[in-house]
Amino acid sequence: MTTPNDPQRDGGDQRPEPGRYEPTNHPEDRPDFGVPSYPTHSDSSAGTGAEFNGYSGYEGAGEYGVNGATIPAPPGVHPWEAIKFGFKRTFQNPGLWVLGSLLFIGVAVVVGLIAGFAAGWTGDANAEVHIGASPWGPGDIALNSLAAIIGLLLTPVIYSLVLRDIDAPKAGFKDIPRTQNFWKVIGASILVGIISAALALALAFITLFGALQRLEQSIEQLDDPAVALAALGTVLLAVLGLTVLMAFVTPFFTLIVWLVADGRAGVLESIPMGVKLGAKNYLPLVGFQLLLMFIMLVLGLVTLGFGLLVLLPAQYLALGHVYRQAIGGQIPAPAA
Repeated sequence: MTTPNDPQRDGGDQRPEPGRYEPTNHPEDRPDFGVPSYPTHSDSSAGTGAEFNGYSGYEGAGEYGVNGATIPAPPGVHPWEAIKFGFKRTFQNPGLWVLGSLLFIGVAVVVGLIAGFAAGWTGDANAEVHIGASPWGPGDIALNSLAAIIGLLLTPVIYSLVLRDIDAPKAGFKDIPRTQNFWKVIGASILVGIISAALALALAFITLFGALQRLEQSIEQLDDPAVALAALGTVLLAVLGLTVLMAFVTPFFTLIVWLVADGRAGVLESIPMGVKLGAKNYLPLVGFQLLLMFIMLVLGLVTLGFGLLVLLPAQYLALGHVYRQAIGGQIPAPAA
């Protein structure tokens, strides 16, 4: 004789808590989805990211992946695998990533055009340019600030979509309302931005100050093609040197915002955790930054900038993948 189901025991009368989605077979709709379970730190070095195991934030979608499943990332950071994934997933999901890039670039162009008109309105467009003079007028400052705010507000959305697309292919614009940890990600982004800007300014002073001094000294001779070319080469080499130097610094800050976006840490907690992960995987992360930088530069030049429609999302997807590698989290299973 079959025993009737006990609704109390079987959860038949249970209803979702207010603010949660109706339960489905989707991993993001599990009762414990998105509930932080902060990692317990230990001195064990059993493997990269071992202290982060056991968490199910955006990850843990076992039925998803390139081959129908996600798998734990192998130990260590593998830059080429992350970059390959970034480009592959961009082409697998162009409706989100290519179209999203087009919309993003379109908004940036519109804001830039408005800023240009504003410069004319304030008289800056006809202003005489001097070395060392500020290029910013009131209209420029206001609209560039607006552009920075828009970019900052989009950051949690982009990170969320990347993590969802790593766990569940074919994430789309429909997932934007599911963005988690919105304000925490913004807070972490601001902190990282301040730290990175301070370091960039310090490195820029070292690499660019001398080049700009030489450029100012030769400003009266720029009508001479040889002098102009030499001055331009000096500045470009200084900028290249600054970019390369930043690649050796950014590993300490690359993973901080991802930890917050993935629900693994709070804003302040993410900084020591991110620095620790960056130090543990320092050389692979430096290699990743340099390789990605080279690919972005070459493909951007070859495609005359049109490649940004693919390069921008591929960059974010590669960063998300390398983050999951660093913490030993879930990544899409390789194709058979």
